[in-house]
Amino acid sequence: MFKQFTKALMSSPQLWGWGILFTIFWLFMGAYFFSRGVPDSNNVD
Repeated sequence: MFKQFTKALMSSPQLWGWGILFTIFWLFMGAYFFSRGVPDSNNVD
C-alpha cells in the first residue's frame, strides 16, 4: 500500500509543479527579507 501511494505521488505532475513553485516562491521571499539587513554598497566609506 505504501509503495503504491509513493509511486502515485512521485508520478503526479501537478504535485511536482506545485512543489517546485512553492520552493521557488519561498526562496525569493527569503532572499527579499534577508536582503533588508545587508548595507547598501554605495554608502561604504
